[in-house]
Amino acid sequence: MDSEIAIIIAAIIAVLGYVVKGRIDTQARERQQREERYRGMLAAMQGFYISSENKQLRQKFVDELNQAYLYASDDVMRAANKFLDTNKIRPEPSAEEEKKSALANLVLAMRKDLRKTKLRASEFETWAPA
Repeated sequence: MDSEIAIIIAAIIAVLGYVVKGRIDTQARERQQREERYRGMLAAMQGFYISSENKQLRQKFVDELNQAYLYASDDVMRAANKFLDTNKIRPEPSAEEEKKSALANLVLAMRKDLRKTKLRASEFETWAPA
């Protein structure tokens, strides 16, 4: 009787271990997918800078963003949409400060989605080679 109980307990522990490992593996894969999308978006962001305004990079950003819908947090998607909205070609273009703020908020949303951060949008700065 005691050996049967031990076998049942061992089986329950094995099943729970399998379920927990599967959950951890799934979370790790999803995080990796988010990180890959964010890297692609960050690399393509330079297509929105006045000195560049590269349509291919802009398209790459949109492609990465479309794929990010599968993995990115709601905050990242909202920030990305705000970033794109401030960079639309329209009769009255957005002020550079508004664009910079939207970019900073997008990057910070990505950071928060991947790890804890204490950075604020006012601390974010973009750098371009001279």
